Amino acid sequence: MSVLQESSPLVIDHLYLWVSKDGTAMDALRSIGFIPKTTIGIHEGEGTASHVIYFDNMYLELLWIEDQAELDASLAKQPDVIPIGDTWRTTGHCPFGVGMHYRTPDTAPMGFETRRHTAQWMPDDSLLELFPQPSLYVPPCSILHGSLAYWESRFEHPHGHALGVQQLTDFQITVTSLDAVPPTNPLLSLLPLKLGAYPLLELTFDDQRQGKVFDMRPLLPLRLYC
Repeated sequence: MSVLQESSPLVIDHLYLWVSKDGTAMDALRSIGFIPKTTIGIHEGEGTASHVIYFDNMYLELLWIEDQAELDASLAKQPDVIPIGDTWRTTGHCPFGVGMHYRTPDTAPMGFETRRHTAQWMPDDSLLELFPQPSLYVPPCSILHGSLAYWESRFEHPHGHALGVQQLTDFQITVTSLDAVPPTNPLLSLLPLKLGAYPLLELTFDDQRQGKVFDMRPLLPLRLYC
């Protein structure tokens, strides 16, 4: 059951991709008419930072390594959380991640095998459930809880993009290997994954009513249908 189906108890909270720290990735998205949040989020204690673009039903997050020493200290405590950075260009590892939340805070949990995760930058009422990641070739996934998940009150531009897009209506993630993923892994039913030569995230907004396509490669492994 896909997290974009109306019958799914889980919905997309956000999608993220690893980028370089220099800001060129967000500049490229601005140039085609996206308006990001005015502030950058620093993930204290984890050595990363991000810049996000809000839409009506999810947000797109560009994530980078902000402080390597802080990141190394964090990884010493949780070595299974592995940053990809720009290494995907040579390794084929997946540079994307998927955050989900339950359709409402009262939705009955689905009972997946997950690991609880908190961090000092998160609101006190929030936590992540991290799915085991069977391979670096598939996206890490999590379920968000608390105000970290139900962030609608923090919208800055729910309808304000110059490009005129509002909602994510479909997405596809291309990965370079699924060999290490067991057939019973929930990621295979929750996420639209397909095999390809290079990682690619394809996002469709508003059922592509404008008939526009923006291919952000080679700067970003991202193709947008608007």
